[in-house]
Amino acid sequence: QPNNVRDFSAPSKEAIQLGIIGLVLSDAPLSENIMSKDEALKILQAKAKTYTAYRQWRPAYHGWMGWFRSSSPKAEPMANWEHSFPTLDNGEMIWSLYFVVNVLKNKLIHITQQQEEQQEEEEGEEEKP
Repeated sequence: QPNNVRDFSAPSKEAIQLGIIGLVLSDAPLSENIMSKDEALKILQAKAKTYTAYRQWRPAYHGWMGWFRSSSPKAEPMANWEHSFPTLDNGEMIWSLYFVVNVLKNKLIHITQQQEEQQEEEEGEEEKP
């Protein structure tokens, strides 16, 4: 059994992880067997922090990534990937990000609607004699 964790990743690998996170957060059937929502949110928060650091460090790349060191807090490129970007990998990652953003938007809309309904119920109870 290997005891080494690989210290590199790529946008295509990020796409898979983001897709799984999106499924977990959207309450997809059986997704709770993969990871908890708390774990998914924790991982997503760490990814967002790293992506933000990468964009600040390399603004000219507009978020496009090559293969990178996964242990780096700003996703430093692997050797020979400093100025190379696999477009298919980045496309996969963009679609996964789009999916996650829409899941989060829908969750926010649902929570907002629930809060409004609860507020209306409370206001209606206050009006009763």
